[in-house]
Amino acid sequence: MVHQISLKLLIVVILITGIFFRFTNLDRKVYSFDESITSLRISGYTWTEMAQQDFQGKTISVADLQRKYQHINPEKSWLDTVKGLATEEPQLPPLYFILARFWVQLFGPQVATVRSLSAWISLLVFPSIYWLCWELFRSASAGLIAVTITAVSPFHVLYAQEARPYMMFAVLVLLSNAMLLRALAKPAPTGATPTKRIALKNSPATSKFSKAVWFIYAIGLTLGLYSSLLFFIVIFTHGIYVIITENWRFSKTLIAYLLASAAATIMFAPWICVLVYNSQKIEATVGLPRISLSFMSSLKPLIIITCRMFVDTHWAGGIIKLGSSNLATDLIRMMIAVVLLLAIAYSIYSIYKSTPKRVWLFVLTAIAITAIVLIAVGGVADRYLVPYILEIQLAISYLFTVKSVVATNSKKKTMATWFNSTNIK
Repeated sequence: MVHQISLKLLIVVILITGIFFRFTNLDRKVYSFDESITSLRISGYTWTEMAQQDFQGKTISVADLQRKYQHINPEKSWLDTVKGLATEEPQLPPLYFILARFWVQLFGPQVATVRSLSAWISLLVFPSIYWLCWELFRSASAGLIAVTITAVSPFHVLYAQEARPYMMFAVLVLLSNAMLLRALAKPAPTGATPTKRIALKNSPATSKFSKAVWFIYAIGLTLGLYSSLLFFIVIFTHGIYVIITENWRFSKTLIAYLLASAAATIMFAPWICVLVYNSQKIEATVGLPRISLSFMSSLKPLIIITCRMFVDTHWAGGIIKLGSSNLATDLIRMMIAVVLLLAIAYSIYSIYKSTPKRVWLFVLTAIAITAIVLIAVGGVADRYLVPYILEIQLAISYLFTVKSVVATNSKKKTMATWFNSTNIK
């Protein structure tokens, strides 16, 4: 009992610390180039308009630039925000930027205010990942540990303080995953007797097939697509998962998934037309690498990002940087990276060996497909690897949960044995 109370207290302290990290110093960090583009989109102006009106050889002050192109302008509406994205950055769907414009209209254009939208959205990660853990593992303990991990994850804290749509993408990935598992749930077999197993292996399904759940799932997919084009990877991953779990049969469940994903794609069709019409602009602004990289060269950034989702070991300023880079700090950084990689590998192995197929397949498909696709297109970056990062954090949460349960049970058995041996009969 004391152990459980201490653990819950620790989780609360870590959660409060993570929330504090998300909202502290929002106005003190450098406003990045990408964030300044967010403010430009919020204003409703475009790069072209800015160049034509003010970059004509005349002197213009920073204050004037900020007032016109970083603030809300009454002569521009949210439709101008959408138009700016469509004509200059069509690879960025408009959902976050429309929401950000209304947010700034309500609370002001200050840097801290603009960034606070992402910070508030990031708090939705906690209930979302808890729900996903319940749908996947049927374990409240795994959900609490997952919340704890994401609360202080360098990845989540970093992008919770950036005025970009990455936290919205993360929340919608988690919610769509949970909604899919809820839609796939089937009734528990009749006459099944409860067994004293770890909660992670309990019957996953408690609800009957529901059209309403699939409808909500389709809405979730639509919102996901309007938050990031990378959501197509999530939809593809879900499709592979459903096909395999249905044993490659054209079942009612597979039909329901196809209808939901098709409905989401149709709802996203207007922006698909924008993408096709402005495909040359995407090539100019994104421009995937044209050089041919070896597999190991592509794998290196993935390994670095995998480690940094738990401990920031970045050479340019992570918490492991003890001054100037030297052999000692490099060795420390490498040792931590190796330990983290081994722990992640073991957690994935543990899920594969000790959970039903529907659990380990869900985790492994998201990890593998996301990594393979982004390596193939040369787009390995932490902000693009959201589904990959979230699934690895789920795997680690599972490992911690199992070890905690085993340790608690072993401690109870040890105490019972000691009591029996010292009890006077």
